[in-house]
Amino acid sequence: MFTFFLTGQMVASLFLDHYGLIGFPVKEISEWRILGIVMVVSGALIIRYF
Repeated sequence: MFTFFLTGQMVASLFLDHYGLIGFPVKEISEWRILGIVMVVSGALIIRYF
């Protein structure tokens, strides 16, 4: 559950950075950042089911 909480924060930071919301500097969404989120979720699912 903690991992999914962390993943939600990571996804929120992607959008905040991409659009420059709340005064953050604009930082484009890259495939490496998306891959990081996918790997965190995959790790949590692997631990959960195996």
